[in-house]
Amino acid sequence: MAAAAVGGWSGVNSWASSHGYKGTSFNRDFGDVAASNAGYENYSSSRDAARMLAAVDAKGGASLMNVDIASEGVTIPSDMIVHAHRGQGIQDTWNYFAIVEANGHKAAVAVVTQYQGQSVAADLMSRVLASVDKTLGQ
Repeated sequence: MAAAAVGGWSGVNSWASSHGYKGTSFNRDFGDVAASNAGYENYSSSRDAARMLAAVDAKGGASLMNVDIASEGVTIPSDMIVHAHRGQGIQDTWNYFAIVEANGHKAAVAVVTQYQGQSVAADLMSRVLASVDKTLGQ
């Protein structure tokens, strides 16, 4: 409904492009397997996703991200606060998006995969969070 309100995916893509999200395009509804099989895909770079996350956090929206990624096998450092969202779907895609805080510092984290599945994505997110935690602790 939100996409339709701004002119459909074409309107969303125009807005994204005009706001500097050059690696992002939407060409089908989320979870639309038939459209995916016909070649219509949604794309976003991890850089664009991290920028979007930072914008969400700047507007106070991090608390709306409440997926329990630890229950999916992601290891979260003990001193880290994580507000997360997860995307999963077609062709064994599994993505993690988070605003994290440790040692008084915040970071936007986006881990995107294709054809990797949950366990690989969870392991990758665990390793990224450990690295971010170490960096935020410096």
